[in-house]
Amino acid sequence: VGDTVQKGDSLVKFDQSDLEDAYADAKDNLSDTTTSANAEVTNAKKQLSNAQTTYSDSKTSSAAEVKKTKASLQTLKKTIRSLKDKIKAAKDAARKTALQQELSQAQEQLTQAQEKYEQAVSNQTSGNRQNQSSVDSAKTAVEQAETNRTKQIKEAQKQVKEAKENLDNCAVTAPVSGTVTSLSVEEGDTYSGGTLLQIQD
Repeated sequence: VGDTVQKGDSLVKFDQSDLEDAYADAKDNLSDTTTSANAEVTNAKKQLSNAQTTYSDSKTSSAAEVKKTKASLQTLKKTIRSLKDKIKAAKDAARKTALQQELSQAQEQLTQAQEKYEQAVSNQTSGNRQNQSSVDSAKTAVEQAETNRTKQIKEAQKQVKEAKENLDNCAVTAPVSGTVTSLSVEEGDTYSGGTLLQIQD
């Protein structure tokens, strides 16, 4: 009390070891958060890529299966038409009976081929729908991971900024020039708020 101070003079300096630790921790947390959030985004993008590859491969194979079963169906239909023509043209009864048996077998095969074709079409439709859903879900996951990354990094950066400001505020400087008229703290005190000292011009 009674000392004359100039504006900007250092008046009180707080022990900053805890604040230095807090600042270091905040920076470490920012680094860890960034690494973790980037890993989540990378993983989500990998899942999306896998889903797209699965969809593409499945689409190709199911289309090939539909094409194959359709071709088989068309071939059997031609065979049946040909057998019917041969039966009409057949003069010999034994030959006609043999052709009838072939026709009967071909018609059974046609029924099976029709079922296979319908199943292939059904599998193609449901598979494409399911795989598209997986791709859509994976895209949503990527968007969510990117949003989370932005939020988490922003929050961690805020903590670093606050810790740095706290550290920078360890020194109390004179806001004006004048004489110290009262002092509320001594070396070794723990500051719990309130006026540290008063300066009057």
